[in-house]
Amino acid sequence: MNFNHLPQTNHRTRGLQFDSSKPCLILAPLFEFPIRSGDNILVHNRWSSFSRLVPYVDVVGHNVIVRYENGEIVSKVSYDNSAGGKYTSSLKVILNRSHYLVEKYLTKEFRNEATKYLQNTIYGTVVYCYIWTTAILFELQKTKPILTNNQFQIIETINDEVQWYRNIRKASPNPLAKLTAWLSENWIKRFFSTLSSEFLFVHLTRADYQGYLRYFPNHIGLVAPVGTNIKNDTVIKELTDTSDRVIHLLFVGSLNVQMNFDALIYFEKSFYPVLRQELGDQLEVTIVGKSPTRKIKDLCTKLNWHLFANVTDTQLDDIFRQATFTILPFSYTSGAKLKLLDSVTHGVPFLATNVLAHQVQTAVYPCLFSDDPREWLQRIIEVGPGSTSKEYRVALQEFAQQYSWDALTLTLYNYLEATFHE
Repeated sequence: MNFNHLPQTNHRTRGLQFDSSKPCLILAPLFEFPIRSGDNILVHNRWSSFSRLVPYVDVVGHNVIVRYENGEIVSKVSYDNSAGGKYTSSLKVILNRSHYLVEKYLTKEFRNEATKYLQNTIYGTVVYCYIWTTAILFELQKTKPILTNNQFQIIETINDEVQWYRNIRKASPNPLAKLTAWLSENWIKRFFSTLSSEFLFVHLTRADYQGYLRYFPNHIGLVAPVGTNIKNDTVIKELTDTSDRVIHLLFVGSLNVQMNFDALIYFEKSFYPVLRQELGDQLEVTIVGKSPTRKIKDLCTKLNWHLFANVTDTQLDDIFRQATFTILPFSYTSGAKLKLLDSVTHGVPFLATNVLAHQVQTAVYPCLFSDDPREWLQRIIEVGPGSTSKEYRVALQEFAQQYSWDALTLTLYNYLEATFHE
């Protein structure tokens, strides 16, 4: 990964200085165990890997405080906290002209824990997961100014929030949801008109970076993509090919997220009819993820799809071993899709829509980016039924090596050292 294409002319003039001799603090109000969502996988893997390069990394999460040293968790302390309700949070957004996730997740309990750590001058770098998490900093600034050049301030944007809320406004029929999204979008815009120049923005995809450039051309940003944990080669190579005659299509993702539900609906409407008509009973669809909503359960029941909720890591590995393809049928998306890399790491090819094509530089056969269900069908027929062959699994895993968390994190670290270190 090369960061040289990103702007470098105004870094030093804004006083951003990275000091790797000091520990890092990560404020991640959605981070919790077990680690299942893409956001939490990102926090855990990026910053545990980063702890190999600095003294240690502390993460203040939703209801847990974790310390990583040399890539491992050395302490984990829980505290009581719970998110606000949807309706109450939306009302607070309207009353305070605020941001939905500020009102939902920056609770009194999280603010108290985060403030304790923010006031500790031992940290050389502070990372805010999501732009809206900086609301804690600005609130603290009112009583005790702490935003100085002594700490390197990073915001991980996670996704293009402006576009995200615009998508919600377009898609939702609910007037309260539309107003909440509009106010949240405006909160982000107000942020960029105030102290945004004090932060380095870390974007997960080139598309996100370009999106923020369109809205806020003077922000300081770079692209640091998501990575993956490489599976043991021996496990892949010792797999026994199955001889069943079933096409196993697998979807993995958080099942309480609207975007994932919309993706399954898009698959049902645009792809499934063609596949079902041609493959018949040979086709089997499996949906795996945490906290499935009633709508997800009803969809799976209606279509006779297999649903597995809140599985263990061991169970998920077993499900991947059986898969022929994973499916990523997104009609829209924002941010990075860890499930794409997770698929190839498990040695399972993916069938994805074109909106995800920017996630990797190329697709290794038999992976496919296409919006045409006939092309999905043709690729399935080419590969044949049963679990993915050992030949394909090994090739896909070798492709995934370049996206290992340690390799990508070291590239990010070297860039910070070279660009922001006196």
